[in-house]
Amino acid sequence: MWEWFACGSAVVEKSVTEHDLTTRAALGGAAMGRSVAVGRSQRERPDGNTAARLMESAVGVCYARVMSDSAPDILVVAEKIDGHELARLTRAFFEDMVKYVVDVERGVAAVGGELHADEKELLLSQGSRQDDLWGANYYPGRGPEDCIEYTSLINIRPAQGNRSMMVEDDATRSRIRELTFALIGQGEPLP
Repeated sequence: MWEWFACGSAVVEKSVTEHDLTTRAALGGAAMGRSVAVGRSQRERPDGNTAARLMESAVGVCYARVMSDSAPDILVVAEKIDGHELARLTRAFFEDMVKYVVDVERGVAAVGGELHADEKELLLSQGSRQDDLWGANYYPGRGPEDCIEYTSLINIRPAQGNRSMMVEDDATRSRIRELTFALIGQGEPLP
């Protein structure tokens, strides 16, 4: 079975069979939205490039993993996520919030999933550096002052001066807030 997803002007084709997952990116085509499938497994391409690297070179935003026939549980976004996608990801695991990890240098976020660690691994597989990744939780409908919780196990980094799950550095928190507002939302209610 083939499914089509789109990101900007790039279309990603996903083939799902019982034992094989492949992902190919091609420029052009009609877009169904801005999100491309991601999930829990990734297969090396015959030329040695992962699907993530192929898509990154094609569109500047890449999604490395696909999962079964269902919608993706983690999306990597470099522009504002669609409100309906955010609602789906929010309701998928926690009902009132969604976990996410931002790359404060690259300006992208991995949104959704059950664990910040899964989002972190996805971003690392796409070229992010560990030192640039910070986890948080987003609560839609709480407004701009209360929609971000800067807490995650992946934030514990004594070598970087962060000794707790909470992001302690004000400049880092400010950058996370900036990216959250640009890529996810400002605490507005879900559609």
